[in-house]
Amino acid sequence: MRSRYVVTGAAGFLGSHLCEALLRRGHEVVGIDDLSTGRRCNLSAFSRHPAFTFRVADVNDGIPVHGPVDGVFHLITPSPAITRSDDDERLPPTATGTLQVSEFARRRRTRLLLVVATGEEYDDPFGSSAGEVQIDPLMPRSELRIARLFNAYGPRMEPEDESLVMHLLLQALTGQPMSMRGDGTSTRSCCFVSDLIGGMMRLFHSSLADVQVDLGDPAAHTEQEILDTIRAVTHADAPVEFRAGAVDTTRRSRPNLSIATEHLGWAPHVPLVAGLESTALWMQGELGPTVGHAMAVQERRSA
Repeated sequence: MRSRYVVTGAAGFLGSHLCEALLRRGHEVVGIDDLSTGRRCNLSAFSRHPAFTFRVADVNDGIPVHGPVDGVFHLITPSPAITRSDDDERLPPTATGTLQVSEFARRRRTRLLLVVATGEEYDDPFGSSAGEVQIDPLMPRSELRIARLFNAYGPRMEPEDESLVMHLLLQALTGQPMSMRGDGTSTRSCCFVSDLIGGMMRLFHSSLADVQVDLGDPAAHTEQEILDTIRAVTHADAPVEFRAGAVDTTRRSRPNLSIATEHLGWAPHVPLVAGLESTALWMQGELGPTVGHAMAVQERRSA
């Protein structure tokens, strides 16, 4: 049956893919984004779809949607709290409108899927460490779904989504020497975007109310493996430069898929080589046949 969904952060990397997936399933979608980080061109593949409506708005000012709604996907994640070096004052995360969105969902008597960030600051998404992650106290917890998302990559990604993949792809596709800090033995997990979107939709329709569910790829890939795969799928023959750098002390947590596997029957299935090949094809289209690295970055930022 056709349903009507609201997606916040619709012009972002994940938001645009979610909107497209919902439209493909025959649903109506109202996308909301203030375009502070999202890009209109992310919507170009479906912006004229008769079941899609896009509204430029800041959800902190309210949700400009009227009429019946069958579900809300809130894809605006909080940024980590920032400590200023001059006086060690810890600044709170940027407000992401969770209070306004949960109030909207409660008033419309509909389900809300909330995305929370990974990392130490958000082990408890509703604790004091979560800063602006606030939920309407009257929101029925039976209608709340919580997705804890881990590193994703794929078409439409930005450097902050997966900086290593973006960095290496740009170098490979523009014929630059491929550079990497360290010796390539550091590991990271990365999940192809279609897998992540599928997990989010399964969670939304599940009975896992008010339970934080990890979604991501638990496989650990070395940076050397990622580099070699990118060279293979792009047929790059540029030299590789390993540069000395400070030891990376970032805690790279991995998703625990026990809940997702047992209760959702979900696990990522797109292999690294297939995901990187798809991402490389998209990026080649972004760059164009003759566009250089610096110009391509500038065009992406101004789009």
